[in-house]
Amino acid sequence: MRPRSIRCAPLLTGTLIGLLTGPAGAEPPPDPRRGEAFFNTAFVAAPSPATLRDGLGPLFNAAACDQCHSRRGRRARPGDGEPLPNALVVQLSQRRPGGGWAPHTAYGTTFNPLAVAGVPAEGRVIVHWRTEQGRYADGKNWRRQAPDYEFQALSHGPLGPEAAFSVRGAAALDGVGALARIPAAVVLALADAEDRDGDGIRGRPNWIVEDGEPRLGRFGWKANHPDLESQIAAALINEQGISTSRRPESGCAPPQKRCQAAPNGGEPEMADDDLAALVAFVAGLAPPAPVAGHDPIGHGAALFRALGCAACHQPSIEWREQGQPVRLAPYTDLLLHDLGEGLADHRPDQHAGGREWRTTPLWGLGRARRAGLPACYLHDCRARTLEEAILWHGGEAAASRDAFTALPAPRRRTLLDFLEGL
Repeated sequence: MRPRSIRCAPLLTGTLIGLLTGPAGAEPPPDPRRGEAFFNTAFVAAPSPATLRDGLGPLFNAAACDQCHSRRGRRARPGDGEPLPNALVVQLSQRRPGGGWAPHTAYGTTFNPLAVAGVPAEGRVIVHWRTEQGRYADGKNWRRQAPDYEFQALSHGPLGPEAAFSVRGAAALDGVGALARIPAAVVLALADAEDRDGDGIRGRPNWIVEDGEPRLGRFGWKANHPDLESQIAAALINEQGISTSRRPESGCAPPQKRCQAAPNGGEPEMADDDLAALVAFVAGLAPPAPVAGHDPIGHGAALFRALGCAACHQPSIEWREQGQPVRLAPYTDLLLHDLGEGLADHRPDQHAGGREWRTTPLWGLGRARRAGLPACYLHDCRARTLEEAILWHGGEAAASRDAFTALPAPRRRTLLDFLEGL
């Protein structure tokens, strides 16, 4: 495959990779160029002469990272009656008889529509769009689309009444390494789980327990990964079937005997230094810059704050690093917020509830649109426009949504223009 045009930012590939991988030692630092090759090149089924890249599957959603995360993470939205594309992944859980949740007994944690030769794929998921409508205060009608999902050709029986699923899209990766740099104390200072200030915003962290120690979750749609290696290792095993020392388990659920009997590419299938190189490449992707001419303090920015959007989508996060000030403009607080029943998946994830989602970073929001890439917003790609995305906000964001619907059309356009310039 032809290499991507995205390259590691020089500013990040030194200090940032050092922060992510530990102090320098006798071993050479991870090579992000090697990681880029792993990112762009498809894995193949085992056994294969391509020993560094064999072990695909046996169940998978995509053969390469780039197949889902290309084009700055923007993914094509499926049409009505079409199957979900590989960049929209279905995560599964099943309620335990005694309470709590576990991976689905027949399908595991991720529903995989593809499989290597000789192994049955798990099935396919079809989306059907339902139109909902309402009216702005100025009398103009609005419309949004809600998804209904149909599971077809299930290879190991129905999901059952105790199952829960969540459709989640491949996120934009630009700047995730910079988000990893933000000290946990800075994020926790933004939390207000008890709403002590009475503004109706109750951001809280998702604590991930590893080896008995709680760590701040900051990556994933529900902040269910504490670091980039965790998120990347999970994507490798769940969506490509590639095991690592961080995630050494099989991607085959217990009833799937043919999946379990298929050859693998080693134990683990990706070596530690190759995983470190992949993490280094992703960590080095530069934060996106605003569109030329964007005004961070103009009327749109003021309206963004006045509507309360900045309470979760923090425009600026600052801290000191080795005595020097550092400032990012990610438009996120990396915390969980209740976004209401409309967006709920009713599937807990670590300590995140079924109505909670991590605040999505908004930086780079408009650049993909201006480049002519597909329009697709929110965790499951349901929103075709930024306007629809706002209209789906509920729960803690309901007041901001209602304030937006109360604006006259020119003021709504001012806010949307501001967002499209990020």
